[in-house]
Amino acid sequence: MKDVASRNYDIRDIEIDPRFKIAYKEMLLTFGVWFLFMIVSLVVAYTLGKGPVDQYTYVLGMPAWWFGAIVVTLFFAVIVIYISQFVFTDVELTDEPTQSPTARNRNK
Repeated sequence: MKDVASRNYDIRDIEIDPRFKIAYKEMLLTFGVWFLFMIVSLVVAYTLGKGPVDQYTYVLGMPAWWFGAIVVTLFFAVIVIYISQFVFTDVELTDEPTQSPTARNRNK
C-alpha cells in the first residue's frame, strides 16, 4: 500500500462530483423523514397506549394506539412516495453524465 503523504496532487484540487452533492442532500432528507416518523410513531403509541388495558379506547375494533400507528404509517408512506417521485433526482451512474442532473430533473 502506498503512503498517503506521497501523492503528487493536492486533495483540495479534486472536483466534487455533483451527483455526490445530490446524493448527500437526499440522504439527509431520508434520514430526517425517518427520524420524524420514528418520533411521531413513538409519541402516538405511548400517549394513546398508556394506562391499564381495560381502559383502552378502541377504533374499528383495534386499540387506539394501534390504529394511530397505522394512520401515522400510511401518512408517512404517502410522504415517502411523494418524495421519491417528485423530489429525488434521477442521476446517471456512468462515468460521464450526458446531461446535468438538475436539467434532467426538470424534464420529468
